[in-house]
Amino acid sequence: MQPALYCQFGVWGFSLTAMGVELRSTGISKGLFSLFLDHWPPVMINGKRKRKEYLGIYVRNKPRTSAEREENALLYKMAGLKLAERKIELSTPRGIKPKVSIRR
Repeated sequence: MQPALYCQFGVWGFSLTAMGVELRSTGISKGLFSLFLDHWPPVMINGKRKRKEYLGIYVRNKPRTSAEREENALLYKMAGLKLAERKIELSTPRGIKPKVSIRR
């Protein structure tokens, strides 16, 4: 699944949507993007209502070598797995643990 590129307010990014959760990116210094999950409506994380959940995954804006492109592809797949985990977690009723496990 390739992310859909878009330009909003002069900033390039991408978006993958899944049941009220989107995988988004924001530009940071040195040509890197930080990936995060955007929840709507906001969800409770550690007792606080939050809309953004940063993943700690940073991808290159314009990869130059094939190794950098492969690294970006792997990081996007990791972020997609975290998106899938969150989607499963939010789709199950509270108090019931999902039996589906995504291995890394």
